[in-house]
Amino acid sequence: MHEYGLGADDEEQPIGATQIMADALDSLRDVLDWRSTPAHWAKISRIIDAMVAALERNDLAGLRTATIELDLASPYRVLKVGEGDDSAPDHVHEQTVRLIHTLEPKHPESFSEPR
Repeated sequence: MHEYGLGADDEEQPIGATQIMADALDSLRDVLDWRSTPAHWAKISRIIDAMVAALERNDLAGLRTATIELDLASPYRVLKVGEGDDSAPDHVHEQTVRLIHTLEPKHPESFSEPR
């Protein structure tokens, strides 16, 4: 089974490792600019843990799912305006930067495509 997304002609096209990793990197880089509440940062930390676990299992589908969860957890989607002005706690910032550095040098061909 493959992961699918909309292509230029709005037909579903397989999403490959390169796109999944690029999406994960984009989402993680966004995290570094977010402001949120301590409770929300705890949720974000758990999602990033899920991304790390997916990478350790060579699980592209799991990485894609966790990336989507991270995007949906954006403080711009779940918090009221003016709520949550705290930048990432040190451990979340470090966790995010570590994962960015882990993903950047990886070559997509080292991942198995989802079945």
